[in-house]
Amino acid sequence: MRDRLREALDRLREVRDEPDSPGRRREIAKALGDKNNYVVGSAADIVAKESIDGLDDALESAFRRFMENPIKRDPGCKAKLAVIEALRSTSPYATDVFLQGIHHIQLEPAWGKPVDTATSLRSVSAFALVESLHPDALLHVADLLADENAHCRSAATQAAAAAPHTIAAASLLRFKLHIGDREPEVIGHCMDGLLSIARESSFELIAGYLDGPDSILAENAALSLGTTRSPEAFDVLRRWWERTVRLDVRALGLVAISLIRDADSRDFLIEIVARGEEVDALDAVKALELYRHDDEVWAGVEAAAAGNTSAVLAASRSE
Repeated sequence: MRDRLREALDRLREVRDEPDSPGRRREIAKALGDKNNYVVGSAADIVAKESIDGLDDALESAFRRFMENPIKRDPGCKAKLAVIEALRSTSPYATDVFLQGIHHIQLEPAWGKPVDTATSLRSVSAFALVESLHPDALLHVADLLADENAHCRSAATQAAAAAPHTIAAASLLRFKLHIGDREPEVIGHCMDGLLSIARESSFELIAGYLDGPDSILAENAALSLGTTRSPEAFDVLRRWWERTVRLDVRALGLVAISLIRDADSRDFLIEIVARGEEVDALDAVKALELYRHDDEVWAGVEAAAAGNTSAVLAASRSE
């Protein structure tokens, strides 16, 4: 058994390294029909990375095969996940497979409670389903927004933001933002998605979280606004940072401002380095680390730091 597995994997490595081999497609198709999930997964990886067409039937057949008794046949969902990625690359309309993938839960034995090994499969299937332009894609993405796994919920927010039906997607993300999530990452992706697909109608909503009582929401809002790289975001973040006295968010606020990456935001941070209070000046230097590889900008940071007598700031400059 081990010799057969090693031989099959060795053949796939040869196929991968010889793109002009005349029997290449035939060898990959043969590997996709193998019983071993590592062999099938490896073959599907080649298809995905090189977008090899003409193997859709073999890929779909492999997926259906490993959905039967999946814990025994495909522990860790290696083969099924690789097949989904391959179909995303070569056959974006394999919706039957994507629909099965987005709802598949695979609880495998482990120390303590069983572990769901299909979280990545559900997440990738969400993107694949949206990319397939399936008319009900957002309905299934909405189901994933309520998944037990935070990684899946985050993927659902990002998949929704990638959907072509922007009003429906924005409504879904807006509702999720209002009801909240125990994982900050999920809310951060909600805010990012809203600002990406519906900035005009979402900007004020997200900016409103800056002064809210929840520091985690405030930080997420600041970072999401910063990633828009817009002058409007800089103005909002600057005024918020100047009025807030909450030490738990002030440093993060400067990081968010640095994400704007324009001359106004950069000059604002350098001014804090030069004339700010010790803690603010140090935080501004850390926020400006984004420009560490820009010799001209960093020279300005160092010049500003040289004029600030803070020993802490001087120490940060020498690191």
